[in-house]
Amino acid sequence: PEKVETTIRRDTVYLSGLGCSGRAIRSSKGKVIGVVTAEHCSLTDTANERIAGSDGKDYIVQPRPVKAQTGASKRRLTTIATIDTFIVPNTIDSTRDLAIGVAKGQDPEKVLQAYERTALPAAKLQHLKRGEKVFIAGWPEYQPDNHTGNEDRQAFSMSVLGQGQTRTTEGKTLQVVWTAMTPTKDGAECSYGAKN
Repeated sequence: PEKVETTIRRDTVYLSGLGCSGRAIRSSKGKVIGVVTAEHCSLTDTANERIAGSDGKDYIVQPRPVKAQTGASKRRLTTIATIDTFIVPNTIDSTRDLAIGVAKGQDPEKVLQAYERTALPAAKLQHLKRGEKVFIAGWPEYQPDNHTGNEDRQAFSMSVLGQGQTRTTEGKTLQVVWTAMTPTKDGAECSYGAKN
């Protein structure tokens, strides 16, 4: 749908230094104040030391800033924000694979509130029906039918199969939404670096 395509073009970000994609978090005035991505994108306990903030949240401070970039091709990305801090789930919380990146100079609490305003509430997530469409986008390395020599942004339309749990290689058990999809016109699959 056109609205989904517009949102993907505007808000799908490539996170330099992490090699992952995410979604821009915007203020009520449309300014990029942060990003949301997966914790497994080099933001886990095994990759970074966590710092407990005075607000009770766990943080990861990146050794170098991460640039949030948009664009159709990885060769022509535009930086829309510099992320210098990530809010991550508490170490003992093994149910979420989520990290909130805070743009330089932004208030972490306001970024978190902006994310919560736009995120699909857990109650709605639990009621996704089989066959319902969901969408993601990113720049996967594997694009076998893309003969341009570029890693282009790919948008994925997926059908919900159901919900369940999966166990990660780090031992986390995550609640997940199982989906099915076909490769894009470029033969891409949704995972970064995925190969058949």
